[in-house]
Amino acid sequence: MRRSHALAGLLLLAALPAAGPCGADTSKPADCSAAEYHQLDFWVGDWEVYDSDGKLQGHNLVEKVYGGCVIQENWHGVEGGTGSSFNIYDASRKLWNETWVSSHGYFLSIEGNLHGKDMVLTGTHLDADGHTELHRGVWTPTGYGVHQTWEVSADGGHSWTMRFEGMLRRAARSGTQ
Repeated sequence: MRRSHALAGLLLLAALPAAGPCGADTSKPADCSAAEYHQLDFWVGDWEVYDSDGKLQGHNLVEKVYGGCVIQENWHGVEGGTGSSFNIYDASRKLWNETWVSSHGYFLSIEGNLHGKDMVLTGTHLDADGHTELHRGVWTPTGYGVHQTWEVSADGGHSWTMRFEGMLRRAARSGTQ
């Protein structure tokens, strides 16, 4: 009798739709074919990253993952720092989100949209002293690849300090890191 109840329970579970975290239906892949999901595709690639003086800063492998719905960045700096970000278009809020983490223990979440040909994402972060900083990342497609900046403002956006400026050029090497 117990065996038939267990078998009936297993058959019932097998008939239910696949569910992921929070009960999300994962039986069908998400449809990320809308144009908004492709606004940042110009950043996808295997890149060598140079500063404004032409000095190599690192390598950035940027790939479409999770059925093409997410853009994942994998940064490897020439001085040893590493980091990764996940970027996704949030259709419910009609904006892009980037969540960045690094080997320096850094976490940043920024959001925004395409402005002309520039992807502009902003967000707040607390500095080491607990003061709120505004962060802004801008990605711009260029003739050589992508121009990427990261700026910080301690005065609510009235003035900005450049933290990073990179010229991304297609890597001469092939394969992954």
